[in-house]
Amino acid sequence: KEVNLEVYSDFDAKSYILNENEGYEYIIENIESLDASKLGDYEILYKSHNSVHSKEATLVVHVVDSTPPEITLTKDFLVLVRGDETKKFKAKEYLKSIEDNYSPKEKLEINFTKNINFDNDEVEGIYTAKDEVGNTATNILNIAVVESEEGEEKKQEETTEEESTTEKE
Repeated sequence: KEVNLEVYSDFDAKSYILNENEGYEYIIENIESLDASKLGDYEILYKSHNSVHSKEATLVVHVVDSTPPEITLTKDFLVLVRGDETKKFKAKEYLKSIEDNYSPKEKLEINFTKNINFDNDEVEGIYTAKDEVGNTATNILNIAVVESEEGEEKKQEETTEEESTTEKE
């Protein structure tokens, strides 16, 4: 039998004994070889016996990382005035953090939209992160692009929206 165990999770070897029969003695071997902090395959040997019968079974435990990185942006919504503000826009400035449960930061592949077409009134800044085993996450910064006269009104709405969000937290 084979099972997947998420990296850093607890492993209860006894929970994989299928039939605990009265009068049998159970021995679990190689359990100390399982390192739940390291990805890989580990074999756990189960032995059971009584005065007449004995059985052996192997459980292969695959320690895996199936959790994608977590991307946090400084905000989810942004209003930019077409022209100076859109020309100065740098997606990286809105990236607050990227965390992963297993891969160190230097092993994460991070990408974000570099050439956004600000001719449209609504655009997205797309951020992606991929850890060293291939788990991928995406987060989106929604951007409203306005002309300069609309800009001040929209900026006020954005500020009001942020204040109400902060009050809820």
